[in-house]
Amino acid sequence: MLETTEERKTDWAKWATIVSSAAAAGGLAVTAVLGYYQFREAQEANDRKVSEQARQVVTWVEGGKTDKKGVEIATAVVANRSKDPVTSATVFIPGRYYGFGYQEEQEIRLGAIPPCSRVEVRFQLAVDGKGAKLSFLDSAGKGWNRNDFGALHEGALETKTSPSQQSEHPVKEIEGCAG
Repeated sequence: MLETTEERKTDWAKWATIVSSAAAAGGLAVTAVLGYYQFREAQEANDRKVSEQARQVVTWVEGGKTDKKGVEIATAVVANRSKDPVTSATVFIPGRYYGFGYQEEQEIRLGAIPPCSRVEVRFQLAVDGKGAKLSFLDSAGKGWNRNDFGALHEGALETKTSPSQQSEHPVKEIEGCAG
């Protein structure tokens, strides 16, 4: 049986619909894949920016000086060289050594530290050569911790005191800080 011209037009219309539907589905798939990779790239760039801020927040202990009473006093310095403030900052001062182990470290809540600034905390030197530890939240709300050797780790804040136990220490601007 011979097909009529009318039947052939109907077949080509069906094929055209199938091909255009497949092309549209392929285009959506390509768009979805490219969108996913763009999203991941933007997320990784944001993570690098956030960790870049955390890398610019440091702490160290400046040498001990003997006061009038003969007590050796040191200074723990917390410096924020980033362009953004950090919050919930807590510095942990090394404990004293009594021959059988270290006394529990002293936890000092500093709160917010503005951009390009430093906070100095004076304390009685207990252990020679042991650094201060630090916990803080970056501008994205991520928690960061520095151990007493200065290594930086992302994670929950290491704090035992409540925010109401915040102490007051003067904040000084860091000269020449470009953030």
